[in-house]
Amino acid sequence: LLVIPTSALATTMALDFNDDSAEVRADFVLSRDDYGTALFGGRYLYNDDEESEMIGVELKFLGDPGSVPGLEVGAGFIGYIGNVDFGIADYDFSNVGVGLMADYSPASLQGLGFSGRMVYSPDIFSWQDSDGLFEFNARVNYAITPKVKVYIGYQSIESEIDGSNSDVDIDDDIRVGLKVSF
Repeated sequence: LLVIPTSALATTMALDFNDDSAEVRADFVLSRDDYGTALFGGRYLYNDDEESEMIGVELKFLGDPGSVPGLEVGAGFIGYIGNVDFGIADYDFSNVGVGLMADYSPASLQGLGFSGRMVYSPDIFSWQDSDGLFEFNARVNYAITPKVKVYIGYQSIESEIDGSNSDVDIDDDIRVGLKVSF
């Protein structure tokens, strides 16, 4: 119900899923000019396989470097808060990370595109039961229309447990999805 009232204001909305997990994302344009776009985004992840839930908030800056047609690169600040069941105990995490992202969809590929994202949150920006977090995401997409893309992607989000050298998977899945632009 919370997604419906805000979707009219969204720049993009995406839903990806498999049998055990689902993630919904929304990005809103804050500003756009010749130098690029500033976006504010949010996301919700539920993963039954890993027994985890996560909410994310993002402030991203994207732009076209100009020398490579179809390439868009960016960086941003990504915040995470969530919970994952780790054996006999629940594990709570809160993190702020710095992310790099890229999307390559040249006209010569006739709708085919590739995107990737990496986010790192060091110990200093990690709270609760977390000593750090790393996210990796890679996708292959196809534009059905200029405003509608379908994709398949792999996402891994893992966090280091406070006071140990053990990592816990928050997400480690392949999903299919749909992304629409307004």
